[in-house]
Amino acid sequence: MPPRTRTPAGGGGGQGFGIEIETGREVARVAAELRAIDKKAPTRFRAELRKAAAAGVKKVKSEVKQVPAKGAGGGTKQHPHKRGQLRRTVARGVRARASTKSGLRIVTAMPEPNQKVIPRALDSRIRQGGWRHPVFGNREAWATQTTGGSWFLEPLGEMRSQVLGNVRKVLDGAAEQVAKAGE
Repeated sequence: MPPRTRTPAGGGGGQGFGIEIETGREVARVAAELRAIDKKAPTRFRAELRKAAAAGVKKVKSEVKQVPAKGAGGGTKQHPHKRGQLRRTVARGVRARASTKSGLRIVTAMPEPNQKVIPRALDSRIRQGGWRHPVFGNREAWATQTTGGSWFLEPLGEMRSQVLGNVRKVLDGAAEQVAKAGE
């Protein structure tokens, strides 16, 4: 079965959203065969899968830092707002997750549970009309913000063939390792 990509609709139980590269049962099968050879091999296999997605992760982090923002000074003297702080926080939360059961995912996460919608809201391909929020917590005054482009889905879509090629190389390398051990 060829690899495919999937965008989780609800974001699952995590605090963000992501792209998942599904390779069917192939990842689980290869991991089980590697485990039979060496107990630590699946750990190295997951690390290699994360490295395979590194180009996509790097691209997405770069894109979110370039999302146009019309910020205004604010905050307090003790805690002033810093330019680009939200975009940097979102970029820090982008990572590749590899599992021997579910394959490879490129996901976002925010430090606070109440911020989990922010990465999704910043991507204009998901939220075409922008996003609304109360102004400084005032539920009587709401603001609508837009971004200006897709920072997550479109760049990852452009990187899809490269990331899938990298994943295929990792799977092929693991298959060779299993074949050599079986000789």
